[in-house]
Amino acid sequence: MVKQWQDIIYQGRHSNSYMDSVPDFAAIAEAYGHVVFAFLTQASLNLA
Repeated sequence: MVKQWQDIIYQGRHSNSYMDSVPDFAAIAEAYGHVVFAFLTQASLNLA
């Protein structure tokens, strides 16, 4: 919704509301010393 309003009001100039990719949150957590469990599929989550 924010992107659509920025398209209309600000002629497509976006303010940090659209990301082409998502950061690797698991890598960020590991960098801070946390234990990380990454579930990439629904099936792997069900097995846990």
